[in-house]
Amino acid sequence: MNEPTIGERRDTRAAATSPRDGFEIHEERGVHVLVINRPRRRNALTREVRLDLADWLRRAGDGPDARPLVIASRESAFSAGQDLSEAKDFEPEYITAWIEEHMSLYRAILSYPRPVLAAVDGCCVGAGLQMALLCDLRIGSPESFFAMPELEDAIPCILGVWALWDVIGRGRTTEMVLTNRRVYADEALQWGLLNQIQPAGKLLERTVDLALDMAAKPALAFRLTKDRLRLLALQEEEALAVHASYAHTAAFASGQPRQKMQEFLDQGRPVVKASREAMPGDR
Repeated sequence: MNEPTIGERRDTRAAATSPRDGFEIHEERGVHVLVINRPRRRNALTREVRLDLADWLRRAGDGPDARPLVIASRESAFSAGQDLSEAKDFEPEYITAWIEEHMSLYRAILSYPRPVLAAVDGCCVGAGLQMALLCDLRIGSPESFFAMPELEDAIPCILGVWALWDVIGRGRTTEMVLTNRRVYADEALQWGLLNQIQPAGKLLERTVDLALDMAAKPALAFRLTKDRLRLLALQEEEALAVHASYAHTAAFASGQPRQKMQEFLDQGRPVVKASREAMPGDR
């Protein structure tokens, strides 16, 4: 069951971003809670949302008063990944900029100096999973599930492989990206995709608790340790971006991603079905 108060705690809520931004910010006990808010698209990410998220993260993390951060979402879906209704119209010449927009967001998450936790309820797939993997920790509900379905859209899974590799290793990464295998909460905990499972109704509260526990560590040592973790994650950043741009440009130039995504959208189904029942073409 969803936590109904995630965006309704008016007594502690700071000014929210406008609805067009696709996310809102409020405060829980001194912790920033960033709520992805595109429920009609299962919280799928657009270019505008990625750019706004990266900009907010850079500003919020700048200076001595940066606060711990929890990234959450609405409507039993952490994120369905890239919004296919936008991606289907990408031209090959845009791909390098598209990859850089993703990397800019991922750098902003990795560079945030305070604890960054993902509260994952429901589907967490594709670019949404990549974003969660770059958080310090991931706390899920029993309804959480994970997948990297890029190949179903004829899109190479380059950034997905990178984000998964350090967390679950070569064998499990290979299985997820080459088979579009879903990983549900209990198994995700065993694999390391999740660090904890909490009841859905307590998910945000428990994630904020953990963020506060982490924030109580000596701030300088914490930041310097995160700096090292970031450097390790990004040590091949330039080569990664070049390879991702090459692979995605070649794929989009073939026309196959546009065809596959249009076929999926023409089915008129939800972006991701929020249940354990597999559905052909799930993203």
